Amino acid sequence: MISVAQKASFHEILTILSEHGLLDHLILIGSWAEFIYETSGILGTFEANLRTRDYDFFVPNAARPSPPVNLKEILSSHGWIAMDDPMTGATKFLKTTETMDVFEVEFLVGMRGKGCESIFPVKSLAIKGQSMRELNMLDENPLAIQYGKKLLRVPNPVQYVLHKILINPSRLTEEKQLKDIQAVRSLLDNMRTDEWRSQLNRAYEVLTKKQKKVIKEVAAAQSLYLGFELD
Repeated sequence: MISVAQKASFHEILTILSEHGLLDHLILIGSWAEFIYETSGILGTFEANLRTRDYDFFVPNAARPSPPVNLKEILSSHGWIAMDDPMTGATKFLKTTETMDVFEVEFLVGMRGKGCESIFPVKSLAIKGQSMRELNMLDENPLAIQYGKKLLRVPNPVQYVLHKILINPSRLTEEKQLKDIQAVRSLLDNMRTDEWRSQLNRAYEVLTKKQKKVIKEVAAAQSLYLGFELD
């Protein structure tokens, strides 16, 4: 269950981004997207297993917004401390609340073409974003969902599920792998309608052979059934 501190912090970061017109240029990803699936009711009785205090936003177009804004100045004025992640070099924002809860915000960008994951300067936000492979698929048919008075963009659950399965082997720890698989199982349990399964099937069919191979291997190892046979 989401704590009072989590909900307050989530509301704060959304309010800041909304006031500066940034929500239109970002896609909320990670476990907080699952929270939006739950609160919106688009997946029936789905319940998010929300334990993280990290907020991840995908920047699908690093040239937007235009003109650019200085995200460090904006968030710093609200008590969020900017720092470069010692492992990746990406810009992160941290804030410790009165309850001693530590919250973190990070902005990620997709990677195109060949190459290793790296840091990409997001000049439109004056930050450095971690560039990660496969993220771009989360920008395919994203949903705009109302959360309170704010309109948030989140990945289409179909793309979200396939992405979670696809990146599972590359997750850094077994704990994160298992957590993601648990989320996928819960999501699939609430996507049993013909419409959701048809959407999953269509999205799967347009993946590359390499991507399909990874999804088939993970699905077989974890006994996942997507609602159709994987060719």
